[in-house]
Amino acid sequence: MSTSSSRRLFLKGTAALGIAGALGAGQLALQGAQAATLDIQSVPLDLRVNQAMIDISGFTLSYEVSGLQPIFENGLYTPYFEIGNYTEDKGFKVFYFISLEKNRLDTDNVYRQTVILPTDMTTGPKGKYGIRLTLRPYNKQYTILRTMVSDVTVNTDYARTPFIIDLEDEDPYSYDVYTVCQQKMMLIDKNRRIYPYRAATRGDLMDTLYRTVGSPKVVLPAVSPYPDVSPKDPRYAAYIWAVQKGLTSGWSDGKMHPEAVAHRTTMAAFLYRFNEAYPALTEGTHPTPVAPADMHPGSPFFRESVWLHTRANIDPNFAYKSANFFPDQEVTRAEWARALIMLHADTLCANMRD
Repeated sequence: MSTSSSRRLFLKGTAALGIAGALGAGQLALQGAQAATLDIQSVPLDLRVNQAMIDISGFTLSYEVSGLQPIFENGLYTPYFEIGNYTEDKGFKVFYFISLEKNRLDTDNVYRQTVILPTDMTTGPKGKYGIRLTLRPYNKQYTILRTMVSDVTVNTDYARTPFIIDLEDEDPYSYDVYTVCQQKMMLIDKNRRIYPYRAATRGDLMDTLYRTVGSPKVVLPAVSPYPDVSPKDPRYAAYIWAVQKGLTSGWSDGKMHPEAVAHRTTMAAFLYRFNEAYPALTEGTHPTPVAPADMHPGSPFFRESVWLHTRANIDPNFAYKSANFFPDQEVTRAEWARALIMLHADTLCANMRD
């Protein structure tokens, strides 16, 4: 989240506090009665960090808070989340501050968020970090009624090393690959490799798009609906999410085939359906359709391929784009990254995380 985004959220919360000050005496009396029914000191709350690291993408912190439901339902208190570092002269110094909103609760009533901040907002790899959850009256922002504090251990293994070791800066796809990795849409492995010229799989496509929208909570079937997918698969949630959003229903044999290599038509179909589920991807963009020279009406995934071919130049060797789409060509992971960037999916990813 950018500093400006944080500022907008802060001002939004401040405006809401101002409205509360205009309530009549009768409403205030009702609020007083409601407040008496909730002892916020005894409400069970759990604050935990799921990930904290510093790398080329900046300072990344994923956290979750459980137990906020009764506080949100009461409506008289606002929870605030803060990230800061400890200094010798000022103690805990906050550099990120946001009010938590009820509509961000997952279906299991747990508040989850991933924050990516520029490293220059922090004290860098050597800093000592912490997080803080405070509860404050809805109309008294500077009055703190309850505080929970937790120290944070930050992974700095990649802070001073090359981010991706199997991708040269001069590579024509370097910007695209670096950007999707910075946004955590695609993940490097433990050896810091992305394998840019390896063929992307159906599973890669589903996992990336799932991460693009913030890895939302999914109600997972205890028994997998697909015989070739286990509920223990690390990508199980991504596959079920893709089915629920209409990105795929699997193959006609009843299997998901997540390891099957994706072709350009596969990529076009996934992105076309993804845009139908999340139209902000290309909101306001309606270019004149450009049909590929090597496809014709009636070709498999013709509509989807025309849609993608019109909006993205997948091959950077062409100044504009090739006249052909090469529908049967396998998609490399680098080409997949480029398609996402040309559709501004990285912007959507940042907004979803905010």
